[in-house]
Amino acid sequence: MNGPLNDARQTLVSARALFNLGDKLGAVNRAYYAMFYAARAALDSVNPNLPTVKTHSQTIRNFGLHVVLPGHLASEHGRAINLVETLRISTDYDGAGVTSQEADAAIKSAELFVAAVDTFLASRTP
Repeated sequence: MNGPLNDARQTLVSARALFNLGDKLGAVNRAYYAMFYAARAALDSVNPNLPTVKTHSQTIRNFGLHVVLPGHLASEHGRAINLVETLRISTDYDGAGVTSQEADAAIKSAELFVAAVDTFLASRTP
């Protein structure tokens, strides 16, 4: 069950490393994926029988419905993953630039998100 959470932690390390190397676009991408993997870990924990979805938007929607809405995690985490996803899409697909402040904020959001999921999953372990 912790496979996606381990992926989230490693991807978060990559995000910070890329940022420190000056790769803001790569840092935003990795920050988003850290959140995405953590969201999948949370979903696997609350409902391992959810069908596998093929889109990121459906995963994020399910995260909101099955993790945030029931109160397992605060709504700020649902907003955070949506904001970082929007930034990632604009940089990955629209060719938009990103400032150092935006990239750093995305990483900080991802750090808080992964930590919250980590705490949530630890609380569910007997």
